[in-house]
Amino acid sequence: MSYNITYLILTGGESRRFGSPKMEAVLNGKSLLAHIVDGIPNESEIIVAGPIPKNLSRGVHQVTEKISFGGPVSGISHGLTLVTTDYVAVIATDVPFGGGAIDVLKKDLSTKFDAFIPIDRQGSLQYLSSIFNANKLREAIANLNSPLNASLKILVKSLRVKEIAFAEWDSYLLKDIDTLKDLSDAESCLTDTVKRLEIRAL
Repeated sequence: MSYNITYLILTGGESRRFGSPKMEAVLNGKSLLAHIVDGIPNESEIIVAGPIPKNLSRGVHQVTEKISFGGPVSGISHGLTLVTTDYVAVIATDVPFGGGAIDVLKKDLSTKFDAFIPIDRQGSLQYLSSIFNANKLREAIANLNSPLNASLKILVKSLRVKEIAFAEWDSYLLKDIDTLKDLSDAESCLTDTVKRLEIRAL
Protein backbone atom coordinates (compact mmCIF):
# COMPACT_ATOMS: atom_id res chain seq x y z
CA MET A 1 0.00 0.00 0.00
CA SER A 2 1.25 3.49 -0.88
CA TYR A 3 0.99 6.38 1.58
CA ASN A 4 1.29 10.10 0.88
CA ILE A 5 3.85 11.74 3.13
CA THR A 6 4.67 15.40 3.75
CA TYR A 7 8.21 16.11 4.87
CA LEU A 8 8.61 18.53 7.78
CA ILE A 9 12.14 19.78 8.36
CA LEU A 10 12.97 21.58 11.62
CA THR A 11 15.58 24.34 11.29
CA GLY A 12 14.80 26.47 14.34
CA GLY A 13 17.30 25.06 16.84
CA GLU A 14 19.91 27.15 18.63
CA SER A 15 22.94 25.11 17.47
CA ARG A 16 24.72 25.79 20.76
CA ARG A 17 27.21 22.93 20.50
CA PHE A 18 27.91 23.52 16.83
CA GLY A 19 28.52 27.25 17.25
CA SER A 20 26.71 28.49 14.12
CA PRO A 21 23.41 27.74 12.31
CA LYS A 22 23.57 24.06 11.40
CA MET A 23 21.37 24.36 8.34
CA GLU A 24 24.07 26.52 6.72
CA ALA A 25 26.93 24.14 7.59
CA VAL A 26 28.50 22.82 4.39
CA LEU A 27 28.86 19.10 3.75
CA ASN A 28 30.49 18.10 0.49
CA GLY A 29 29.72 21.47 -1.08
CA LYS A 30 26.06 21.69 0.03
CA SER A 31 24.30 22.90 3.16
CA LEU A 32 22.89 20.30 5.53
CA LEU A 33 19.37 21.44 4.65
CA ALA A 34 20.14 21.11 0.93
CA HIS A 35 21.25 17.51 1.52
CA ILE A 36 17.92 16.73 3.20
CA VAL A 37 15.87 18.44 0.51
CA ASP A 38 17.78 16.68 -2.29
CA GLY A 39 17.09 13.33 -0.62
CA ILE A 40 13.30 13.79 -0.69
CA PRO A 41 11.19 12.47 -3.61
CA ASN A 42 10.28 15.20 -6.11
CA GLU A 43 6.56 14.50 -5.78
CA SER A 44 6.55 15.06 -2.01
CA GLU A 45 5.68 18.35 -0.39
CA ILE A 46 8.29 19.90 1.90
CA ILE A 47 7.59 22.21 4.83
CA VAL A 48 10.37 23.95 6.74
CA ALA A 49 9.65 25.12 10.28
CA GLY A 50 12.20 27.84 10.87
CA PRO A 51 14.68 29.82 8.78
CA ILE A 52 15.68 28.80 5.25
CA PRO A 53 19.06 29.43 3.57
CA LYS A 54 19.32 30.51 -0.05
CA ASN A 55 19.96 28.36 -3.09
CA LEU A 56 17.83 25.29 -2.36
CA SER A 57 17.32 23.07 -5.40
CA ARG A 58 13.51 23.19 -5.14
CA GLY A 59 10.72 25.18 -3.57
CA VAL A 60 9.57 24.57 -0.02
CA HIS A 61 6.81 25.94 2.19
CA GLN A 62 7.99 27.85 5.23
CA VAL A 63 6.31 28.34 8.58
CA THR A 64 7.76 30.64 11.23
CA GLU A 65 7.41 29.90 14.92
CA LYS A 66 5.79 32.65 16.96
CA ILE A 67 8.43 32.20 19.67
CA SER A 68 11.97 31.34 18.58
CA PHE A 69 13.84 28.36 20.03
CA GLY A 70 10.69 26.75 21.43
CA GLY A 71 11.97 23.22 20.89
CA PRO A 72 11.11 20.52 18.35
CA VAL A 73 7.52 19.96 19.52
CA SER A 74 6.78 23.64 18.98
CA GLY A 75 8.29 23.48 15.50
CA ILE A 76 6.29 20.36 14.70
CA SER A 77 3.10 21.99 16.00
CA HIS A 78 3.56 24.97 13.68
CA GLY A 79 4.53 22.80 10.72
CA LEU A 80 1.48 20.57 11.10
CA THR A 81 -0.76 23.54 10.28
CA LEU A 82 0.33 23.15 6.65
CA VAL A 83 0.25 19.35 6.46
CA THR A 84 -2.66 17.89 4.48
CA THR A 85 -1.43 14.30 4.02
CA ASP A 86 -2.15 11.37 6.35
CA TYR A 87 1.50 11.02 7.31
CA VAL A 88 4.30 13.46 8.10
CA ALA A 89 8.01 12.71 8.14
CA VAL A 90 9.83 14.82 10.72
CA ILE A 91 13.53 15.47 10.13
CA ALA A 92 15.90 17.69 12.09
CA THR A 93 18.13 19.97 10.04
CA ASP A 94 21.23 18.30 11.47
CA VAL A 95 20.37 14.90 9.94
CA PRO A 96 21.62 15.42 6.37
CA PHE A 97 20.77 11.90 5.21
CA GLY A 98 17.31 11.98 6.81
CA GLY A 99 15.50 11.63 3.51
CA GLY A 100 17.14 8.24 3.06
CA ALA A 101 16.19 7.23 6.59
CA ILE A 102 12.55 7.99 5.82
CA ASP A 103 12.77 5.79 2.72
CA VAL A 104 13.77 2.89 4.97
CA LEU A 105 10.90 3.56 7.38
CA LYS A 106 8.30 3.70 4.59
CA LYS A 107 8.58 -0.05 4.15
CA ASP A 108 7.03 -0.56 7.59
CA LEU A 109 4.12 1.90 7.36
CA SER A 110 0.87 0.47 8.67
CA THR A 111 -2.39 1.77 10.10
CA LYS A 112 -1.70 -0.34 13.20
CA PHE A 113 0.78 2.27 14.45
CA ASP A 114 0.89 6.06 14.89
CA ALA A 115 4.64 6.53 14.83
CA PHE A 116 7.52 4.80 13.06
CA ILE A 117 10.78 5.55 14.81
CA PRO A 118 14.23 4.26 13.85
CA ILE A 119 16.71 2.75 16.29
CA ASP A 120 20.38 3.50 15.66
CA ARG A 121 23.27 1.09 16.12
CA GLN A 122 23.68 2.23 19.74
CA GLY A 123 20.09 1.26 20.50
CA SER A 124 18.76 4.83 20.75
CA LEU A 125 15.46 5.97 19.27
CA GLN A 126 15.90 8.76 16.74
CA TYR A 127 12.70 10.77 17.07
CA LEU A 128 13.75 13.46 14.61
CA SER A 129 14.12 11.07 11.67
CA SER A 130 10.66 9.53 12.01
CA ILE A 131 7.25 9.19 10.38
CA PHE A 132 4.02 10.00 12.21
CA ASN A 133 0.30 9.72 11.57
CA ALA A 134 -0.39 13.45 11.22
CA ASN A 135 -3.80 13.46 12.94
CA LYS A 136 -2.60 11.33 15.86
CA LEU A 137 0.37 13.65 16.28
CA ARG A 138 -1.94 16.68 16.28
CA GLU A 139 -4.13 15.07 18.93
CA ALA A 140 -1.12 14.29 21.12
CA ILE A 141 0.14 17.87 20.88
CA ALA A 142 -3.35 19.25 21.62
CA ASN A 143 -3.33 17.31 24.89
CA LEU A 144 -0.23 19.16 26.08
CA ASN A 145 -0.43 22.26 28.25
CA SER A 146 1.80 23.90 25.66
CA PRO A 147 4.10 22.68 22.87
CA LEU A 148 6.74 25.20 23.91
CA ASN A 149 9.82 23.36 25.19
CA ALA A 150 7.76 20.17 25.52
CA SER A 151 9.53 16.81 25.50
CA LEU A 152 9.16 14.95 22.22
CA LYS A 153 10.14 11.74 23.96
CA ILE A 154 7.26 12.10 26.44
CA LEU A 155 4.84 13.18 23.69
CA VAL A 156 5.57 10.04 21.69
CA LYS A 157 4.67 7.83 24.67
CA SER A 158 1.00 8.62 24.02
CA LEU A 159 1.26 7.12 20.50
CA ARG A 160 1.32 3.56 19.22
CA VAL A 161 4.98 3.29 18.24
CA LYS A 162 6.72 0.85 15.95
CA GLU A 163 10.46 0.83 16.62
CA ILE A 164 12.53 -0.06 13.59
CA ALA A 165 16.14 -1.17 13.96
CA PHE A 166 18.38 -0.03 11.14
CA ALA A 167 20.83 -2.45 9.56
CA GLU A 168 24.52 -1.60 9.69
CA TRP A 169 24.41 -0.68 6.00
CA ASP A 170 21.73 1.96 6.63
CA SER A 171 22.96 3.23 9.99
CA TYR A 172 24.77 6.24 8.50
CA LEU A 173 21.39 7.62 7.40
CA LEU A 174 20.65 8.49 11.05
CA LYS A 175 23.88 10.39 11.62
CA ASP A 176 23.29 13.79 13.19
CA ILE A 177 25.67 16.73 13.19
CA ASP A 178 26.30 18.28 16.60
CA THR A 179 29.96 19.25 16.30
CA LEU A 180 32.55 20.05 13.63
CA LYS A 181 33.97 16.56 14.14
CA ASP A 182 30.53 15.12 13.34
CA LEU A 183 30.60 17.14 10.12
CA SER A 184 34.00 15.68 9.24
CA ASP A 185 32.75 12.17 10.03
CA ALA A 186 29.76 12.74 7.75
CA GLU A 187 32.13 13.63 4.91
CA SER A 188 33.82 10.26 5.46
CA CYS A 189 30.41 8.55 5.42
CA LEU A 190 29.70 10.02 2.00
CA THR A 191 33.06 8.89 0.66
CA ASP A 192 32.69 5.38 2.08
CA THR A 193 29.13 5.07 0.76
CA VAL A 194 30.18 6.03 -2.76
CA LYS A 195 32.96 3.43 -2.63
CA ARG A 196 30.55 0.70 -1.44
CA LEU A 197 28.08 1.54 -4.21
CA GLU A 198 30.89 1.40 -6.79
CA ILE A 199 31.95 -2.03 -5.49
CA ARG A 200 28.36 -3.29 -5.62
CA ALA A 201 28.07 -2.11 -9.21
CA LEU A 202 31.08 -4.20 -10.30
